[in-house]
Amino acid sequence: MEYQKWLTKLLGYNFDIIFKPGVENKAADGLSRIISEPLPLNSVELFSVTVPANLQIQDIYKEIAGDVQIQEQIKKIVERLEEKKEFTVANGRLLRNGKLVIPSSSSKIPLILNEFHTGVVGGHSGILKTVKRVQSVYYWKQMIK
Repeated sequence: MEYQKWLTKLLGYNFDIIFKPGVENKAADGLSRIISEPLPLNSVELFSVTVPANLQIQDIYKEIAGDVQIQEQIKKIVERLEEKKEFTVANGRLLRNGKLVIPSSSSKIPLILNEFHTGVVGGHSGILKTVKRVQSVYYWKQMIK
């Protein structure tokens, strides 16, 4: 489903959803005004989107906080001792081209790969699509090997 692709892209971001009245949102307003007969109660299905239960971002943040190399890199960037255009620091976390940098020794890597392949956000897409999906959110050294 299309929403799964967007969910994987948005997982690493902190954002707010803001209501936009139909008067200001012409496309959505037009769709919401389509008259249709109400569905019988027993034919309504509920679809839900959940964040992968096994993958806790706080656990990944703890590993990042405990990784000496990543913390040294953050310090160099914050103190402007080293400038690499592909690296930035946001909310105390190291990003490489906007992707969260995690230790290559992280115990969460197998879980990340599993969630992006077989989890709710996965869809059993195959190796290349799964790797691309993971690369859109995370980075670690020797990621491709």
